[in-house]
Amino acid sequence: GFSDSYYVYCMDLAATRCKPKYVQAKTLCDLDVATIYRVNQSGFHNETKVFYGGTVEAQFNFFPRRYTGADPNPIYRCPVNRGFRDFPSRDPNCEGNGAPISVLGYSLPRGVRGAKAVYRCRDSDHFLSWQANCEGKINEELIGYAW
Repeated sequence: GFSDSYYVYCMDLAATRCKPKYVQAKTLCDLDVATIYRVNQSGFHNETKVFYGGTVEAQFNFFPRRYTGADPNPIYRCPVNRGFRDFPSRDPNCEGNGAPISVLGYSLPRGVRGAKAVYRCRDSDHFLSWQANCEGKINEELIGYAW
C-alpha cells in the first residue's frame, strides 16, 4: 500500500444527481478503482479484471468512470480476430475486430498524484506495461495513466 494519503475524484452514486467530491484514502484498497491484471496464459497476455489461471505479471488501477480532466474515452478489452485472446485498445471498433469484450477502465489525468504512464506494447500479441521501453518489445502508444 501507499504510505501517505491520496485524494481521488469519486462519485456519490446514492444521490439523485451525481455530485463530484474528493475523498481521502489511506491505501489503494480504499479507492474506487478498476483493477486490471496483465496475465500470461501459455505465452499470450490477457488484460482482465478476473482471471482463472496463468501468471499475473502486472497490475494497473484505472478509474472505473470518466475522470474530470482526463481522456473521456475508455480503454477497451478487444477480441483478437473475434477469438478467445484479447488486446487493449482505445478504439470502440477494436481496430476492425468487432465490438469490445468490455471496458477495462478510464485513464487518470496526467499529473494526478501517484499516477504513472501505461503503455500499449506489442510482441506476438499486445499488452500493457508500466515501462516506456515495453520490457524490450515494441512501444505502440501511451494508452493512459493509472495507479
